[in-house]
Amino acid sequence: MEKKPTEHFVRNLKLDTRLSGALFAVASIRDGGVSKNGKRYFSIRMGDKTGYRSGTIWLHEGSAQQEAAEVSKLELIKLGDVVRVRCLYEKFNNGWFKIDFAMGHQIDIVPAGGYDPADFLAVSPYDTKTQLKLLNDAIAKMQSEPLRTLCKSFLEDGKFIEQLAKAPGAQTQHHAYQGGLLDHILEVMQLCETCCTFHKDLDRDLLITGAFLHDIGKMRVYEYKESAIVIKDVDSLIGHLTLSHTMVGEKIRVLREKGVDFQEDLEMLLAHLILSHHGEEGGSAVRPKTPEAVALHHADNFDSQVAKEIGRMPDAGQ
Repeated sequence: MEKKPTEHFVRNLKLDTRLSGALFAVASIRDGGVSKNGKRYFSIRMGDKTGYRSGTIWLHEGSAQQEAAEVSKLELIKLGDVVRVRCLYEKFNNGWFKIDFAMGHQIDIVPAGGYDPADFLAVSPYDTKTQLKLLNDAIAKMQSEPLRTLCKSFLEDGKFIEQLAKAPGAQTQHHAYQGGLLDHILEVMQLCETCCTFHKDLDRDLLITGAFLHDIGKMRVYEYKESAIVIKDVDSLIGHLTLSHTMVGEKIRVLREKGVDFQEDLEMLLAHLILSHHGEEGGSAVRPKTPEAVALHHADNFDSQVAKEIGRMPDAGQ
């Protein structure tokens, strides 16, 4: 099993350097077709637990047989594969990694067992127990009995908490690491708490409940494949907003069967927060139409977009 040397982690890469034998996990790869200059290329995004970068793979020109062989080789590379590359690391229009077969560059799949998965799956920088305590403390402050009971029913579900502690917040864009979903939830909750200090007419309990539960469907969307976070078919067929709404609805039904008075109007308001939190431009079926839904939408978007941009930033000096 090969460990990545420190200098080969994305966070430590220096611009305008030649990489030889560096290992990276593939987040995406696709046939880009033919460039304006008539050269065939593939787009790739790859990285490790410290970050991901985009790049371009340029094929040989002039030989149809050689090009076909290179295309066949690249089409074998799948999301989650670890590859060994010889390439240039430099900033250009389409990313950072430049793999040009005409320059003797290479990209090859590394078989399972030939690398350490821990080099590629990032983990939350925060202590899980501390994060869960913060979540429990926020729920304990709720005055609304039905909302507090609903949230506690999730917190007291051992399987749910075990999955939440490990779930990523996304595949590559933001909070894309083990425990990322929990971190994102807490950050959105804190933003919503701050919003309530300025806008005291907001229903704090409803908003915090929405912040807690808005993305829990992601626990059913993502799974880990050795070196990468992969998306299950259920996301492309249903989506995590609908899954989150479904999971909450299932809990409310069980609570009602146990005698909890959870009003339908309250369930509808909570459902609206969950289903609208991406906004129409982000793919929600309905735009946020209540003050709490607007607040949640902007808190979620703020946290995810800032986290995404931080993840894209090269280190100082690159």
